[in-house]
Amino acid sequence: MFDAVLVPLDGSREAEGAVPSAMEEAARHGCPLVLIRVVPRPETAEVRVPHGGPARWRQPWSPVETRAAVDSVLGYLREVVLRHGLAHDTELVAPVGDPFGQVEQEIARRSRPLVVLACERGIGSPVLSADEPMRRLLLTEKASVLRIQGPPEDATPGRLPADHHPMTEPGGAGAAWV
Repeated sequence: MFDAVLVPLDGSREAEGAVPSAMEEAARHGCPLVLIRVVPRPETAEVRVPHGGPARWRQPWSPVETRAAVDSVLGYLREVVLRHGLAHDTELVAPVGDPFGQVEQEIARRSRPLVVLACERGIGSPVLSADEPMRRLLLTEKASVLRIQGPPEDATPGRLPADHHPMTEPGGAGAAWV
């Protein structure tokens, strides 16, 4: 049914809670798993407004700094692959720009994507540093979204252990289709 399973991450333990369920969904649908971590920088304006308006945005990072930030994000995504025992062909995407816009572009590249997001236990909002952009994603209805309830309430802070799986946690954690 789906042609790709997309997992937007922000580097937090809570966001990584979606990875095990996303892995299962990708296997179930026989489609690739795509981890996305946006380097949140404002995008440069492509055109100048003819009647006044803002001047062209100057990128605050040099190309070297931008490449270093992307390399750092790709390093994090490779760690996620290792930590969760994901396949070596897991696609890693590290675009630079507005988180919502970049995730939306990644969705647009697919014909039938499934987006898997982690949510805090007992709260319906996605737990990503870009909370508002992810809420906007839910409202656009451009992709099916599977919200995964966060880690167990008694979990200690830090990274998720590789064997944590919110779908099988005792005590009622689980998934909800949106």
